[in-house]
Amino acid sequence: MNRTDDPKKQPIPFGVNGPREDIGPTTPTGDNSASYNSGFPPITMLLKAAGGLPPKGQDMNQILYELSSLSRWNSAGALNVYDSTFGAAISGYPKGAVLSNSTFTGCWLNTTDANTANPENTNASLTGWVPAFTYGTTDVTGLAAANVTLTALQAANERITLAGVLTANINLIFPAWSKSWTIVNNCTGNFTVTCKTAAGTGVAVPIGTTAVVFSDGTNITLNGPLMVQDATNSNHAVNLGQGNAQWSPVVGASRNARMSVTAASSTATFTADQLTVTTALNGQTYLLTNFNKTINLGTTGAGGMDTGTVPVAGFVALYAIYNPSNQASAMLAVNTTSVLAPEVCAGIMPSGYTASALVSVWRTASSQLFIGYQQGRKIVTQSSVATSSNTLPASYFALGLTAIVPINAKFVSGWIGITTTAAANNQLFLSSSASGIYEHLIQAAPAVTLNTPIPEMSIITPQTIYYKATSNGSVSLFVININGYSF
Repeated sequence: MNRTDDPKKQPIPFGVNGPREDIGPTTPTGDNSASYNSGFPPITMLLKAAGGLPPKGQDMNQILYELSSLSRWNSAGALNVYDSTFGAAISGYPKGAVLSNSTFTGCWLNTTDANTANPENTNASLTGWVPAFTYGTTDVTGLAAANVTLTALQAANERITLAGVLTANINLIFPAWSKSWTIVNNCTGNFTVTCKTAAGTGVAVPIGTTAVVFSDGTNITLNGPLMVQDATNSNHAVNLGQGNAQWSPVVGASRNARMSVTAASSTATFTADQLTVTTALNGQTYLLTNFNKTINLGTTGAGGMDTGTVPVAGFVALYAIYNPSNQASAMLAVNTTSVLAPEVCAGIMPSGYTASALVSVWRTASSQLFIGYQQGRKIVTQSSVATSSNTLPASYFALGLTAIVPINAKFVSGWIGITTTAAANNQLFLSSSASGIYEHLIQAAPAVTLNTPIPEMSIITPQTIYYKATSNGSVSLFVININGYSF
């Protein structure tokens, strides 16, 4: 058929103003009335001479009126609503039947034969009916501390907005349909709304966020990664590959990062206005704000050590860790005394925590955090003696700092001093390598004592700097002390 074959539509049912009689289910014996069971009875098919009776014109008008009324309804594009009486009379609606919903904003599709169930229930149970399409938004208001079960009509809409003052984490129960929804959480309060089916798992949607979720008929999950073409305009969506190339967030990048240990302790608090964590060096990046978390070396798990133990005298890498599913964040300590701490946590993170960033590498003594202060990625500490003697190397000598600065240290600071028995000319040399890279010369007018700060020295060989010195006097003390490092 072609569109040009469409039949003429009749705007008026046949015989609408003519004489008509309701058609009954059966015809009484000897009567000439038509019925749905018999049609026109046999008596109307006999000759009058043989005792027959003519069919009634009122019945014919009624039959044609009913059929043309149905045709007129269909021609108008109208659908029927659920009718329990009619459904029972036909032993249930067939699979594939489509009905209008009661608000006339969408349709129900029947997925089972002989279905007598009402599609519009209120307890999220399955009825065999699923939404075919709907128009509009469902507004769920007054959310607080109680779970809420969506009615079938509410869940039929694609977009659902939430409002209220949350005083607890709550569940929003959906029918177990294979369907997606856009959830807009406009609630206030420091809690989440978990969208789930009655028996399945779900997705926690934080306040102030919009999430596209999908139900597979059992569980509700996030709708999965959405493929996006490369953006070519400033108002286009950007895919992750472009984001890494154009934005290039740096793991561990922070603003106003600080930590203070004023006395040897197992605990300390790390704060930062902003902090970048990631799932891998080329992974998903998250920006944490107003980060304020405590590390306790006396515990394990989130907020403590990983599965390792605190080194008695060594170093612990401190990581900010993040759980994207519930937006929880914490600190985690890892023993890195003898290894380079990676920028993304290589320790065993607690369940659910998938993103991390190295935020500090701190010295320990007696299994506690050493006294010090961190600002950004620079840590200053109490002064520690790196070397003390009365002999001077004439050529560059490697000064090991394994007990004072971690393998991650990139720069080191401190002071250097020399004392002679009488005023003498002293020359003190510091370098980042045995070949004299980044060499610094320290000297002054003849004096008995020369003490001076060390310029921040770049570390090329891990935990090592180099020094040499000359004096024309008798040396009673030569010392190098370290009081800080950057990582």
